[in-house]
Amino acid sequence: MARPMRSSYCVSKFGLEAFNDCLRQEMYRWGVSVVAIEPSNFIAATGILTPEGIEAEAERMWHGASEAVRADYGEADFQEKLSRMKGFAHSGLRDISPVLDALMEALAARRPCSRYTPMEASWWLRLQATTHLPTALADWLFV
Repeated sequence: MARPMRSSYCVSKFGLEAFNDCLRQEMYRWGVSVVAIEPSNFIAATGILTPEGIEAEAERMWHGASEAVRADYGEADFQEKLSRMKGFAHSGLRDISPVLDALMEALAARRPCSRYTPMEASWWLRLQATTHLPTALADWLFV
């Protein structure tokens, strides 16, 4: 799902999804399964983001931005987004067993699903809403 302040992360995931879908279709004629495992938020389990890393990157970005860009965004807005990102670093599931279970199922299945989505019910509902509701309504609800 696309989320504010995560455009570079999201674009890499969308690219992987497109690659996976194309490869799945290309391998179909040979009976080769290509599987996507798309977990929800496991940041707390992986440590991919840390408050310290976020702070360091924010500092680099703020000081690397031109005066005009800093004036357009304003320090208060920047600090608010920094605070949100730091909070995000502690979010998500800490137990990665749902992801490992999906991986093992995909490897062991004679006919694996093309997509596994290990996630909490709240993330599943959000995913359904953002992919099925009109965009304006989904943005209003979740942005």
